[in-house]
Amino acid sequence: MLLRYTFALWSVALILVPPAALADWQDRFFAGDRHLASKRFHEAAAAYRAALHEAEARHENATQVSRILSALGVAEYRLGNMRKAKSCFLKAVRVLEDEGAPVEIAHLMNAGKIHLELGEGAQAERCFRRALEVNPGSASLRHNLGQVFLMMEQYDKAEAQFRAALALPEPDPSTKTAVLSDLASLLSRKGDRAGATTAIEDALKSAPSGQARARVLSNRASIQWRSGKRDQAELDLRAAWREAEAAVGPSHPDLAEILREYAHFLKNSGRHKDAKQIAERASQIESAFAPQTNSGRTTVDILDLK
Repeated sequence: MLLRYTFALWSVALILVPPAALADWQDRFFAGDRHLASKRFHEAAAAYRAALHEAEARHENATQVSRILSALGVAEYRLGNMRKAKSCFLKAVRVLEDEGAPVEIAHLMNAGKIHLELGEGAQAERCFRRALEVNPGSASLRHNLGQVFLMMEQYDKAEAQFRAALALPEPDPSTKTAVLSDLASLLSRKGDRAGATTAIEDALKSAPSGQARARVLSNRASIQWRSGKRDQAELDLRAAWREAEAAVGPSHPDLAEILREYAHFLKNSGRHKDAKQIAERASQIESAFAPQTNSGRTTVDILDLK
């Protein structure tokens, strides 16, 4: 069974201007924000594209343009368009570099996370290391770099980054949950079942309901499976399925990955008919995303910091 590791994309707020100077492109940007908050992702992407077109036509400053690009990247991710999202985040970095302006850490993080999502480990490592040069005390960045090493199966390097992240103060408790869940996956792969169990139970205690909890439950199911606790593994997988579907809907790649893991569990348990049905549903979801992903090894969720 796959062991899941997770991370979150960040978006940044537009730099506000006095209301009297509010331009059409800013109206469109804020409309995109409202659509994004309401999970109307097609409408959000359309509004951000219109804002970008108008801002570029007015020759707005690079910081504003980069932030519109970042928001559009978030919307494209929500639509499952990973390569379009990557293009937006990389362009957000490039427009700042071209103007000699400081590159915001959020843009580097997002570019790195999309590289990781697409299995582009070397590019992801470069982005995260560059961001760490600016903010070496970031637990989130240490976590992200650890995920790169985990994907590349450099387990000792990954563990060092995860433990460094846990040793740092982090205002966002969801980061600690994600690091513990990924550390549990890593320790399980290294054969440290006791350490994996401790880490995953600590992660579950702090995981909020929804997408994050679904991922932790899925990781725990993998650990339970490896420990021979198949009944508990199935309970965790079914719970992860419910949590994920309630949080992200019936057509998200996160749900497809959980269904794929459940189908694998059912097949190995001799329940081939049930496994086939679940696998078919996973395939239907994956068909819309397969050209843009790294075969389900990594999953993204969004954290909007407006």
